[in-house]
Amino acid sequence: MTVNRFGLGLRSLLGILLWMGWLAAIVVLHAVQPPADHALGGDRWTLVTAQAKLSLPHQWAPDSGLRATRYQTTAELAAAPDEPWAIYIPSLSMNAAVFVNGVRIGDGGNLTEPLARQTFHPLLFRVPDVLLRAGTNEIAIDLHSEPAGTGFLQQVYLGPQAQLKPHFDLRYLLKTQFYIGLFVAVVVIAIIMFGVWWVRRGERVYLMYALSSAPFLIYVLCIAAPDLPLPSLWRDYLQWVAIMWMIVAIVLFTINFLGLSQPRLTRFLGRFSVIAPLPLAALALVLTPETFHFVLIHIWLNTVLGFGVYPVWLFARELWLRRDARTFWMLAAGGSILLGGAHDVLFLNGLITPFNGYYYQYAIPLALVVFTSILGARFLNALRESEDLNRTLNQRVLAKQAELERSYEELKRSEQQRTLADERERIQRDMHDGLGGTLVSTLAGLDMQGEQDSPAAQSLRTALDDLRLMIYSLDQTSSTLRAALSMLRERLARLADDAGLALEWDMQPLPSELALERGVTLQVMRIVQEAFTNTVKHARATTFGFTASATPDGVTLEMRDDGCGFDPAQTKSGSYGLSNLRTRAQKIGGRLEIANATPGTRITLWMPISQ
Repeated sequence: MTVNRFGLGLRSLLGILLWMGWLAAIVVLHAVQPPADHALGGDRWTLVTAQAKLSLPHQWAPDSGLRATRYQTTAELAAAPDEPWAIYIPSLSMNAAVFVNGVRIGDGGNLTEPLARQTFHPLLFRVPDVLLRAGTNEIAIDLHSEPAGTGFLQQVYLGPQAQLKPHFDLRYLLKTQFYIGLFVAVVVIAIIMFGVWWVRRGERVYLMYALSSAPFLIYVLCIAAPDLPLPSLWRDYLQWVAIMWMIVAIVLFTINFLGLSQPRLTRFLGRFSVIAPLPLAALALVLTPETFHFVLIHIWLNTVLGFGVYPVWLFARELWLRRDARTFWMLAAGGSILLGGAHDVLFLNGLITPFNGYYYQYAIPLALVVFTSILGARFLNALRESEDLNRTLNQRVLAKQAELERSYEELKRSEQQRTLADERERIQRDMHDGLGGTLVSTLAGLDMQGEQDSPAAQSLRTALDDLRLMIYSLDQTSSTLRAALSMLRERLARLADDAGLALEWDMQPLPSELALERGVTLQVMRIVQEAFTNTVKHARATTFGFTASATPDGVTLEMRDDGCGFDPAQTKSGSYGLSNLRTRAQKIGGRLEIANATPGTRITLWMPISQ
């Protein structure tokens, strides 16, 4: 259910409220400090180099020329502590060493070039039990920063270690462990996205997303790693060049992500990201560290951060066009980064205090979640579409394979039919020219001898008719049942005349196009011929009737006579006529019924039609 014109659901509204709560919590947690009674010095701190009294927090003047100085104060104790105490510094720039009663109790790392950077990181130093005493205790902090005039020191606390440690842990979580977790998350996501791009190289957005993480990782190392083996000047150079690369990568990713075509801007940003660091490096070589730092912060940084407004504007325009929750979250992610970056620009330009450090990184998790989930969903949808396409293609391949198999089977049957046809033609020729010729010549010889009516001549004529019937059944040009039965009628008509038998032949109900297999046709003709022969031999009939009809599932042939009839249940021993009829009917899958017709006999054959 949508609840406003931008299509935001209740879950989206709840999500943005949670995100705003997260940002508010970050601000509140940065403000959490130990109790005021643990604060050291009050306004009794002395800046040794200037012999000036001051209170903490304190920020060096840009024109002070300071690179190192000592802060001193005293702590009055009524009695020596009976539990471990510690000194806690929530934030400083950029490193410090701490002394208690003239004894160095710890530092944040290397205090000479390359200077260890603990900027914005908390420091906690346990005070050895023997150092603190009842009465006055001298506390000194040597602060080092590069370039000159960039140092600051937040309030310093002295008290029981058990009370200060939770505050240190919270600040360490915000300023150190958060960076480490973010670094690991970005590396993992970059590797996954690079792998996705490797699988789907046609979609550059995954590669752009993976590559955009590289400058961010460089930036995180410059901010969070205390002991990079680089001089402060070149560490600043690398940090702010990485910011430029990161913003350019974000712009290019946004263009690809939204599917925009902006070749001129893309070419310009690509060339700018390669060429611009070169004159900046030249300035680092010729300018003083202080002047170069001013150029980095007030000219370079403000210029490149202006590019960061463009992707936010693109997402805002996309939201106006689409007005859906997905685009809203993209704008929220970009807007959060822009808001965090704006805070950092303000303190870098001296418009707000720097003690809480950078906020930019706290907006990154939302961007990671939003864009990773969107790209992940896009990849999963592409996989599903690919699977659906593969499934469809497989179905088409299987269908085509089945079609090819059917075609092959048809071709195979055609080849078999052609082979059988050739064999039938050969048999026809052999029967016609061989056996048929012998029968005709023998019958002609009997006729010449005046024995044309002899039993031998009659047997030869019957054999010749059978031969012609078989040759006809093999004839490919006469394939319909009506044609075969018409030919049979012509054969039987002469025999009926000789026997004084009237022949009634009705094939009107039989479709003219109905065709049977040639072996079936031969069996049908044999059954009709056998029924006719039985009528002539045994029935003493005057009429032989034949009717053929068809239904969608079969053909019915009825043969009847008006003879003396007989009982089908009582057959003579050694008589095979009826048995042959039934055997032939079974071979073609048909049913044969023999019944008295009063007068005469009726034989009914039903056989199926192959579909």
